[in-house]
Amino acid sequence: MINYFLKQFSYGELEHVKIGKKYFLVSKGLQEVKEKIPLVPEIVGVYLGEEKKSKQGVTIFSPSVAFLDMLSKKTDRVVVANDKAEWLFLCGRELRDESIVSKNVESGLVIVKNNSGEVLGLGKIEKGGVKNILDKGDFLRRERNHKQFSK
Repeated sequence: MINYFLKQFSYGELEHVKIGKKYFLVSKGLQEVKEKIPLVPEIVGVYLGEEKKSKQGVTIFSPSVAFLDMLSKKTDRVVVANDKAEWLFLCGRELRDESIVSKNVESGLVIVKNNSGEVLGLGKIEKGGVKNILDKGDFLRRERNHKQFSK
């Protein structure tokens, strides 16, 4: 799954470990330590993402924000949002064509950045703009919702 995702960004392959449905970036040394542990650890290295079911029931790779930061340094599939749209994208909204400062692709998945070159998240180019797939505000929204239900 992760290699298919990487190919969409012309990234090539990435050394990784899969534990259950989760993917992790590990160094050779850490991999050797992991293999010496009698129990299978739940987490090792940098979390890259995991396999999830889409609304249509298809298994997809859902990247982590840390992985998007890594990926953004090696891909040219980038859309840059203007200052106003940056905030809206971080709030889970999509980007309209008029709020895009620049883009170098016309379809597919893209890394969304702001004018300063900071990664805001992952989007998919669609007619009229860019659909928000994952943004850095997602963690804060999930945390807020979790606190509301745990009271």
